[in-house]
Amino acid sequence: MIKGYAGRILEVDLKSREFAFEPLDEETARLYIGGKGYGTRLLYDRTEPGIDPLGPANPLIFATGPLNGSVAPQSNRFVVVCKSPLTGGIGNAACGGSFSYGLKRAGIDVLILVNQSERPVRLEIDGDSDRVEFIDAGDLWGKGTYATQEILGKRKYHAVIGPAGENQVLFAGIVSNERIAGRTGVGAVMGSKRLKAITVAGSRKLEMDDPDQ
Repeated sequence: MIKGYAGRILEVDLKSREFAFEPLDEETARLYIGGKGYGTRLLYDRTEPGIDPLGPANPLIFATGPLNGSVAPQSNRFVVVCKSPLTGGIGNAACGGSFSYGLKRAGIDVLILVNQSERPVRLEIDGDSDRVEFIDAGDLWGKGTYATQEILGKRKYHAVIGPAGENQVLFAGIVSNERIAGRTGVGAVMGSKRLKAITVAGSRKLEMDDPDQ
């Protein structure tokens, strides 16, 4: 596997509450460097024309690149990719904070969320044990992003939505450590999946080709 990548994709089905870890495709990673490129390729391959952006056929993809998890400047940004409910085209939004670092620590380069939960849910992902927990989020539904992250624990790696995302406001964003993936309505797509929050944890380390550089 290319250095800088963890080498794994995690796909989570929010309806069936099943999940699977799959190998990252190295050829795709070389052709489409970075989270935005890889995520857009996945979106193109997995969606048919004319799907409802707020329907179950629209995947919500969190993607990282080869510098996430390193000490390189500005390497903390991840990207969210989906069909945009705001424009009807390819939607992507980048966000700072520590969530990308958390994904890499969990050994995950790309997180793909498919289908829709029947009720509000949040995910707890543990990359060390390769476990995903589906936890009822009824107690968090309706709370803002500040309050939600406070309840979940400030020192953890989160991505959350607030009431705008829950109510599928077309320009809603996804928040991580008070940074926001604020473009193209990605928060509305997360809300349409009734997914309130994602928390990732792990202790894996990345190998880099040239750590000093």
